[in-house]
Amino acid sequence: MELREGMRVEMCSSEDGFGGAWFEGVLLSVTSYGWRCKIRYDKFVSNDGKPLEEEVWLHTEVRPIPPHIQLPIHFSVGYAVEAYDTDCWWRGFIVKLLTGAEEELWAVYFPDTRTLKAYPHSDLRPAQDWLRGNWVLAPQENRAVIEQVIRYFSLDNLEETPLTSGGEGDGKKGRRSVKSKAASPGRRGSGKGKKLNTIVQLLRRHCLAEKR
Repeated sequence: MELREGMRVEMCSSEDGFGGAWFEGVLLSVTSYGWRCKIRYDKFVSNDGKPLEEEVWLHTEVRPIPPHIQLPIHFSVGYAVEAYDTDCWWRGFIVKLLTGAEEELWAVYFPDTRTLKAYPHSDLRPAQDWLRGNWVLAPQENRAVIEQVIRYFSLDNLEETPLTSGGEGDGKKGRRSVKSKAASPGRRGSGKGKKLNTIVQLLRRHCLAEKR
């Protein structure tokens, strides 16, 4: 698939704090030499209230919208996913299924921001990589890394490290304010999951049960 004018795409950001995030929009034009392009964001607006347009690197910061893949009902631990939060998709991997609440929640760890959040199945999609014009599923994380994440968040630093439930963003807002919130997903909940202390208790219970 070739990137071309008028197609819907996703853009990543090279700014600090936004690694692993993809923002949806439209590719408006490509420069004559084919290295850069102009895009329009779906969820960001400029100071005058119009949809934000920006010039970015075509082949390193832009990709097509990933094809829809049916997400497994039950993920395996280490499964690479992208979670929709604060108007963009964030790359992470599954570390634990949390049960015992009104709905099942999946604890997802985000390496780029070093945060852990819980999401319902509906807010997740399989992580895919755009390589040489083709889509491939992102590799799973190895078990040793997952165990280290679970031990750090659930046993050693429960008071210092936030674990919240995630959900969809608030719609169109100024780019700076949206990205500010997106850079710290652990600080924001949406009401689509359970409260912080409930999720922490569930994760701790699962970890302690595995140690016995």
